[in-house]
Amino acid sequence: MRPAAAADAGAVADIDLAARAEALPRVRWAHTPHEVLAWIATTLVPGGGVWVAEEDGAVLGYLA
Repeated sequence: MRPAAAADAGAVADIDLAARAEALPRVRWAHTPHEVLAWIATTLVPGGGVWVAEEDGAVLGYLA
């Protein structure tokens, strides 16, 4: 585990979107994947408190 960096935003967004789709496949989301990525990249990660789990340089999960 380590603190998330700006370069992790894409991987965090991918994990977030995949988890939502798996857990709630029938939900019509209010925000597009691009909007989710933008929010993660400009607000969530820079705000701090986001950690990523990685193995061999690949982000496998996150905690926020």
